[in-house]
Amino acid sequence: MPTDNMNKRIEDLLKMLEEVDNSNREIVKEVSKPMSKKEETKKETKEDIVKVMSPSEIVKKLDETVIGQDNIKKTLAVTFFKYLTERLNEDKLKEKGEELTKSNILLTGLSGNGKTYTVEQICKILDMDYIVVNCASLSATGYKGGDIEDELKRLYDACDGDADRIKKSVVILDEIDKLRANNEGSGADVGGSGVIKNFLKMLEGTEISVGKSFYGGKQVLNTNDVMFIGCGTFMGGTDRDNIEDIVRRRMDKKGKKRAMGFFGENEYEEAITHDRNVIRRNITADDIIEYGFSPELLGRFSMVLNLEILTLEDYVKIAKLDKNGFSEYQTLFNLYGKKLIIGNEVYEILAKNMMKTETNARSLKGLVDKLCTPLVYDMVDNTKKKNYKINREYVESILEKAE
Repeated sequence: MPTDNMNKRIEDLLKMLEEVDNSNREIVKEVSKPMSKKEETKKETKEDIVKVMSPSEIVKKLDETVIGQDNIKKTLAVTFFKYLTERLNEDKLKEKGEELTKSNILLTGLSGNGKTYTVEQICKILDMDYIVVNCASLSATGYKGGDIEDELKRLYDACDGDADRIKKSVVILDEIDKLRANNEGSGADVGGSGVIKNFLKMLEGTEISVGKSFYGGKQVLNTNDVMFIGCGTFMGGTDRDNIEDIVRRRMDKKGKKRAMGFFGENEYEEAITHDRNVIRRNITADDIIEYGFSPELLGRFSMVLNLEILTLEDYVKIAKLDKNGFSEYQTLFNLYGKKLIIGNEVYEILAKNMMKTETNARSLKGLVDKLCTPLVYDMVDNTKKKNYKINREYVESILEKAE
């Protein structure tokens, strides 16, 4: 027979079990309680995501090598940030039912103003695989020039055939403005229907065979996630108007209508006297189509960005960048225990000379080589001279001879 003491112990045990049970129910109730939107958002932000360098950090890095084009740099930085973030977090986005998107971009700007160079620098900053395709050399068959499959094979090889790397790679389509109808009827089929058709498929997203592997299997590159950046001057040739003529004509008509309706002669004169930078800044999709670019092809680019024309101040800054030439010559002189001194006035002279050329900033390396070649020739054998100076008089004498 249980004793009173034993009965008490049993009662205490039952009471304790009841308390535990009630406690567990509260826990279950709390766990099963639906989270508020605020709590859900808080939980999502705690999930691990693969982070990418922020747009402001990308721009800061770009500022070290790319002069000017501040608005273009910011827009490209945001576009690349979004593109790369989505691809690095693809699985998480798909779990939430989100679709991956990409923005192909068309850049217009004068030669040597930084279209291709800026995109290349961003790819290097973000460690992305990329290739540069010269559209002027392409044809539909490959007989008159290269073909798209050959070019994409280079991207496949650059990514070592890795599908994940291809998904976050970039194709820079240089001289894309050459993809307009060929008036001469001879030469490469650049701008012909065959090339346009191939480009449309490539930009839209398709699987393209780029050859065979060592073991005989097909090598296929999927362009669905590849970002395409088109670059062109849209200045054309002698056979038709360039893009600036088209924009100027459009803006002049608009100014004339205004003058006839509401304004006087002075305002009309002001309206038709456009700064060249204003012209470039106002290039629209309609202007590009009037230039002769395929509307279907243009439709595959979600953004058209117009680069500014660089100023004299911009070119002076470009000339002063270490990577642009003088620094490597100064290093060479130092190896021989000598100094190469550059006068401050030299940079402005170089800047003005760059602005005279059609290639603009691209001409800088050639100018620096012209100035330094005679000095290197003398420096190696001249044991007495320790310091060499490039000043205004020296630059003018060398460049006058070159002319």
